[in-house]
Amino acid sequence: MDQIKPPETLSLPEQISRFLAEAIMAGQFQPGESITEKMVSELFRVSRAPVREAFRILERDGVLQIVPRHGARVTVLHYDEMLDALEVRAILFGAAAGHFARASDDDALDQFAEQLTLLETMISVDDAGVSYNQHSATLTALIMGKCDNKRIREMFHQLDFQVGRYRRLGLESTEMRRESYTYWQQLLDVCRHSNADAAERIGRAMIARTREAAAASFERS
Repeated sequence: MDQIKPPETLSLPEQISRFLAEAIMAGQFQPGESITEKMVSELFRVSRAPVREAFRILERDGVLQIVPRHGARVTVLHYDEMLDALEVRAILFGAAAGHFARASDDDALDQFAEQLTLLETMISVDDAGVSYNQHSATLTALIMGKCDNKRIREMFHQLDFQVGRYRRLGLESTEMRRESYTYWQQLLDVCRHSNADAAERIGRAMIARTREAAAASFERS
C-alpha cells in the first residue's frame, strides 16, 4: 500500500481505525489475516502509540482480535455469528429507516434520490458488488444520519464494521444488486410520504434479504 495521510476530522487513532475498518470491509484484509503495529505505523508515518489505540478501538468494535506481542488479526465470524449479527443489523436499520421517514425534509429526500440514481449505475458493474456495496453505504449513512437515537447509531456502526465483508457476499450477483436497488426505491417512495411504519418494514426486509443471500454464499465458499 502507498503511504497514507489521513483526514483531520477525527483523532489520529480514530482516523487510523476508520481506515483499517473500511479496508477490511473492502476485502483488502481477509478474516484471520495478521495486521502489525509496524506495518500500520509505517503506512501512516506515525508512532506505534496511536496505532495501538486504533487497534483497541477496532477490538472493541469486534473487527480485530489483539494478539499479545504479535499485533492483531482480523476477526473471523463463524456462520451462526454472521447470521445473528445481520439479523440485529436488520432490526436496527429498520428502526433508523422509520426515523428517517419521520424526520427527513426535502433536502434529505433529494439527496436520497440523487444517490439512488448513482447507485443504479453500479448494478451491472462487474466487480463482485464492491462498487455497489460501497455506494449503498453512502445511502445507509444518510439514513443513519437522520436517526436521533444515539444508541441505534452506535450499535449499527459497530455491527457494520463486523459484518461489512460478509454483507458484501449478499450483493455479489447482478440479480441480488437489482433486487437490493428495488428495496431502496421502495424505501424512498414511502419516505416521501412520511410513512414510518412502511419504511421500517422495508428497511428490515432489505437487510433480511441480504442476510439470506450472504448465508447462501457463505455456505458455498
